[in-house]
Amino acid sequence: MTRRYRNTRSSSINNCGLSQGRCALYIVLDRKSLDVKIGISKHPEKRLGQIATTYNVGRVELLKTTWFLSREDAQRWEANFHNRYALKLSPARGGREWFKLTKAEITFFIDWMERSTDKRAFKAFMVKTKVWKCTEELNSQRRNAFWAGSLLSLMTGCIPAATYALTNQPITALAASGGIGLICSARTKKDKEISRTYDENGRPIPPELPERELRIMGLWKEELITIPDYTINQGEGLPDSFPVAA
Repeated sequence: MTRRYRNTRSSSINNCGLSQGRCALYIVLDRKSLDVKIGISKHPEKRLGQIATTYNVGRVELLKTTWFLSREDAQRWEANFHNRYALKLSPARGGREWFKLTKAEITFFIDWMERSTDKRAFKAFMVKTKVWKCTEELNSQRRNAFWAGSLLSLMTGCIPAATYALTNQPITALAASGGIGLICSARTKKDKEISRTYDENGRPIPPELPERELRIMGLWKEELITIPDYTINQGEGLPDSFPVAA
C-alpha cells in the first residue's frame, strides 16, 4: 500500500522576521523506502538536492520545515527528535538521520512543526475521578503491605527489640513484626484515583503525539475535568472517547 502525505512546506519563522542566523528544522521523505530524514539547514530547498545524490534513496520530497532564530535552537530540537526516534533509526539510507516512522508519527511530527511555526497550542483535557478497587487488586495490595511492613520492622529491629526486652520471649518479637504488617495492611486504601487525557475531539492522546515537546514549547493547554467519585464501576475505567468538545 502506498502512503500519501500532504506536502505542507512552510516559510514562516518562529518568533522572528527575516534573520541572518535563522535555521530550519526539516523532514524529508524518501518515496522509495518511505523512510524520513530529520535534519537542519539554512537552505532546506538546496539541501534537498544534496540529499537526493548523497544517500541511498529514490525520489525525495521536502514534507515540512519550521524555522528557528539560530542554528543552535534548530540543533537542539533536531537532537531532541533524534533521541525520541532513536529506536527507529534506518541505517539503510546512510547516515544517522534517517528513521522508519509510522504514518501517525510522521503526521504528529508535522503537526508539531506547524504548531511551532504558528504558535498554536494543543488543547487537551485531563479527566479524573476516584473508583473503588476490585477485590483482587485490594487483597493483593494488602498482602504486599503486610509483608513490606513486617520485613521493614524486622530489618530496623526497633519494635522487635523493644518487645523482646519487655517479654524476654523471642516469639513475641516475631509477633510484633507481624503486628506492624497487619497495621500496614489495614491502612491500604480501598479506592484509587484514575485519569486519562483526551484531545479536543474527545479521543485518547496517542503515544505518537510529541506531548513533551509541545509542553516544552508552551504549546500544551490542558483543562481538568473531574467526574463525581465512585460513579464508574470497578474495573471499567475511563472510556475510549469522552464528550469534551461539547
